[in-house]
Amino acid sequence: MGQAESSQRLTEIKSKKLIKLTTPAYGDGELCEQDSTFIKCLNLQDKNDLKDQFHLIQTAKRTIHKNLVRALNVDQIEDKAFCSNVFKIYYELEFFDHDLESEIEKRNLENQEFTLNEIFEFMTSMLNVLRFLENAGITHQNLSPKTILLTPEFEVKIINPILSKRQNNFSNCLSHSNVTPTYLCPILTKAVMNMNYDPKYNSYKS
Repeated sequence: MGQAESSQRLTEIKSKKLIKLTTPAYGDGELCEQDSTFIKCLNLQDKNDLKDQFHLIQTAKRTIHKNLVRALNVDQIEDKAFCSNVFKIYYELEFFDHDLESEIEKRNLENQEFTLNEIFEFMTSMLNVLRFLENAGITHQNLSPKTILLTPEFEVKIINPILSKRQNNFSNCLSHSNVTPTYLCPILTKAVMNMNYDPKYNSYKS
């Protein structure tokens, strides 16, 4: 889809009923229930930042894998204010409202276990998509049952962190003392305790 078509599509979406929503997987944005899509907006005040972020998001849009949530459209606009200009990047994501945590809770209530085939398919999908991201030079750093999405067919979906714009566990722990991370390796756990903002560690294993 070209830039003009993308702009037209996002203009059409913004004319529909949108619900403000924050989720662990998608972050902050607006839900378009009619289309089952999630609209995110990035506000920037520097034109160079706009160029860099737009390039990043466009690159993430082209990073396609069956277990990645797809970015459908990307558009940029300039809001002229009284004293300054604000640049905005809008982008539309597929929306899935069911996650692994909800599925685990549901099955616990129904006393229903995951089958070996389901576990195998789940683990294979997760390993494949994370390896795909790693090969693209991207680390997720925010994986938990709340951020692993599931389709009605039990297909795994995760969001490229460039698109979700969520802080990783390490950043959250440094900025919020009451945050309990899903996982931090021993090096990062020690860094949080010592308020070390620049620890030396292997991000692919942390």
